[in-house]
Parts: sequence; C-alpha cells; structure tokens
Amino acid sequence: MWRIHLTVQDLARVRLAPAADPACELWHSLRIVNGSAGEAVFGRWRRACRRRFGGALHRLAELGSAGGYASTPVRTYFDRAVAPHWPVIHGHVAEDLSQRRATLASGGVGGLFEVLSPWLQWEGMSLAMTRTDVDHDLHSNGRGLMLQPSFFLYDELSVRWRPSGPLVLIYPVAQRPGWFNADVDSAEVALKAVLGRTRVRVLDLLAESRSSTSETARRLGISLASASQELSRLRAAGLVASTPHGKLVMHDLTALGRDLRSQRVGTRAGPELDAVLTHAPRGQLQPSHGWT
Repeated sequence: MWRIHLTVQDLARVRLAPAADPACELWHSLRIVNGSAGEAVFGRWRRACRRRFGGALHRLAELGSAGGYASTPVRTYFDRAVAPHWPVIHGHVAEDLSQRRATLASGGVGGLFEVLSPWLQWEGMSLAMTRTDVDHDLHSNGRGLMLQPSFFLYDELSVRWRPSGPLVLIYPVAQRPGWFNADVDSAEVALKAVLGRTRVRVLDLLAESRSSTSETARRLGISLASASQELSRLRAAGLVASTPHGKLVMHDLTALGRDLRSQRVGTRAGPELDAVLTHAPRGQLQPSHGWT
C-alpha cells in the first residue's frame, strides 16, 4: 500500500488542477496505446494508432520514459493521436473538475478525498493508495497537493513528484465508450491535403492570436517570404483578413477561417504545449508499476 503523508499545511494547500494537462495525457496515452487496458473505452483509438504508427509506439514510450517528450517523434505522435481529440479530453476533464469543485465546496477536503477514487482511502493525515501490494511512503512536507484528473489514465492512480512545487495526485475521469471519432482524424488529413501543412499551421497560429507577417514567420520557423506567400493565399481564399496597424500588417482569421478550423479539430491542446513538453513530467510514480 502506498501512503501520501500530509501535514496541516498540505491540507490548507490542496487544490484542483485548472484543466486537462497535455503532458499528463501524453504520458498516459502512451501507456494505454502500448497496453491492453480499457478495451471497451480505448480499443478503437488504440487500433487506429497501431495501424498508423506500428512498432514505433514502443520506441515512443521509451523516449517518454527517458524524458524525451519534446522530441520530434513524440510531438508528432501527440499531434496525430491525441491533439485531434482534445475537445473530448478537455470536456471529460472539465466535467470531472466541476463535480469535484462542488464536492469540495460542500464537504471540504475530507469529503473530496472520500469520493475521489475507490482505490484511495483517507486515513487520519494520510492518503492510502490501495491498488498495490508494495509498501511505499511519500511525504509532501508542506508543499501542498494538486489533484489532476486524466482522460487516458485507466483503472489506477498515479503520482507526479517534482523537486519543487506541489505533489500531484493523478486520478482517472469517468471515461465513456464511444468517444473515439475516426472522422476527426480523417478531416485533419483531408484539410492538409487540400491546403497544405504550412497553411494549416498558419490557421492554427492565427486561431490563438492575430499576428504580423514577421511574427508568423518567426513562430512557424519559416522564411519571411514564405509566410507572406502563405498568408496571401489564405487571404485570397477568404480565410484570413489583413489590416494595417502602424508600420505592421496584422493578420487574423475570418469567420470562414474559424469555421473551417473548428470543423476540423475544434480546440487543440493550446499554445502552451511546447513549453509543457519541454519541461516534461519527471519523477512520475506509478503505484502498480513502480518508478517510471
């Protein structure tokens, strides 16, 4: 049995995560796609990933375990296997967090711990994680505890231990069979075939915030001439609007551009993903598997 020992200071600093965490979902999705757990929930998604990536999935898991989350192969996997389904992931996690906030408001921290997971027991000043025969003790020592729901964590609990910041207890949301939509992935491929990969990236960038030509080039890692050309073509297609702003010309999506993008993948993981993956979750503990 694993035990998380908390202090009075920790109890005062228990908080719920604000939203789904891209690095957390990446890590647990690699475990799911390389395993066999949760066939009713993840089976169709897992088979689609295995058809696309083949034996490379095992190598991706090894890269993740070694801290290579920001590597190109792992990022490509995230973009193709996880990001297209982010609206579903975000929705499941947001719904769980809403329920947990209501429980915390009505029952306090103790009430929240009691219903957080069937594999978690609140004993005095300790949280006991029961789904393991291995004894292990973790001491938060006043750093606080963050509760992070995860879509791709299945039938177990996970703990993230960092050199600084709060200890993070990760628990699974209530997943629903039938969430996987193969058409989402097909729409992504089809749009890239019609517009081209760079123009799709421009649409994604402008969906985050409007941008000048030079800023677009810098953020996408392309030449200024290429950025100008791609923006001109998108503007000619009615997907981008350009307006003078001092010495700059600022570009933004038109209503048609936003509609086209939302029909493709909805909301992606967010502009903070690169930073999240660069500072990947080290010190992840898996009670049923030991250190990972």
